[in-house]
Amino acid sequence: MLQAETDTIPFLLQQDSVQLVVNTPVESLFSNHILVDSNNLALIERPEFDGGLGFLVLFLCGIIIIYLQRNSDGIFSMVFRAGFDWNMTLQEARIENSQRTRNLMLLQVVALVSIALFITNGYLVKYHPQVGVELIFLRTIGIVLLVILGKRTVQWLLAQIFDIQGMLRIHRFSTNLLMALAGLVLLPLSIFLLYSPQLPINVILYIGFGTSVFFYFKAILRVFRISMESNTVSALHMFYYFCALELLPVFVFVRLVQGL
Repeated sequence: MLQAETDTIPFLLQQDSVQLVVNTPVESLFSNHILVDSNNLALIERPEFDGGLGFLVLFLCGIIIIYLQRNSDGIFSMVFRAGFDWNMTLQEARIENSQRTRNLMLLQVVALVSIALFITNGYLVKYHPQVGVELIFLRTIGIVLLVILGKRTVQWLLAQIFDIQGMLRIHRFSTNLLMALAGLVLLPLSIFLLYSPQLPINVILYIGFGTSVFFYFKAILRVFRISMESNTVSALHMFYYFCALELLPVFVFVRLVQGL
């Protein structure tokens, strides 16, 4: 018997086994650490002062300082020495020199702008006004000029009444020196206040305020010293002068700055 020949095709079914590899989570190097989660560092906010105006003011002051350094005969050395040496102040006050007078006037301009710049920055930090910075700066210059001119006008009148023109000349020269010193010290503080991100603002403001108070009281002490060397001025006159021309302008200045 013939059997039909059939082709047999063997099928090999191979199932692929899928292996799921579960990786063990990598443990962070910072797990179970003893580091402090938070710190006391705080972002230092700089005053919103117009950088262009601040740079322009500092640039003009720098030009005047460079000019005085190159064209004057030791003006800065004289100012620093006479500012702390009373005998040298008396000696320099008696010298008639038009060039030195002009140089001191330029230093007064630098001091005025420097003081106004520092006050403007401090005012912006403390009060955050909505008024334009340029307007505040110009108002500050006007207020400082008003206080200075008002005091000098009253001093001139008192000198004419009591015939103490010599004392007034020494006092005015001494005041100009101390004002110039205060302005020169406040100028780098204004630079730090504007552009330094490391120094805390309050520290700079306290240093500037302390510097201003120091030179202010130094000027008052020199007024008493001048009066003690004169026989035409009594203690009662000095009391009136101190109340009218020293304390009153300070309170007026503070109120005017708060009302900007």
